[in-house]
Amino acid sequence: MLTKILKSPNKYLLVALSLVLINTAVVFLMFGFRKFGDSDSYIYLVDWFLGKETEIIVEGGPNISMYILRPLIALLAAPFQELSRGLGLIIQNVLFYFLSTYLIFKITDLIYKNKEQALLASILYAFAIPWLNVGLSYMTNGGAWFFVIFSV
Repeated sequence: MLTKILKSPNKYLLVALSLVLINTAVVFLMFGFRKFGDSDSYIYLVDWFLGKETEIIVEGGPNISMYILRPLIALLAAPFQELSRGLGLIIQNVLFYFLSTYLIFKITDLIYKNKEQALLASILYAFAIPWLNVGLSYMTNGGAWFFVIFSV
């Protein structure tokens, strides 16, 4: 099976996505699910969209009413909120991490027609400090980065 993968025209893409998977596991094992200053605001916003009683102004945090104008990420996270509070934000950030790395690979391959260069571009993107720092946490950055790349 390994020889079949090594002969595959998508072997570089598989390597890139495998590295993303390994990196995701390492980040979660080392740091866990991290919260930042406005993480609670995003979680409260998901609760608000689900019709739960929640504060519009979070004590010590930003006013979530400013996030209501950007509802997509909170609405995508809502189905998972019942499983664990804030889990939807984590799941979608991991999904957007994979998808945006895939897009970086495909865009680079499309421009340069070189799969090795596309692999290097996707590795540089996937291991960038913003992803390692806040990308896989209770935030909405992953979705924003994905849609910016998708617009290219």
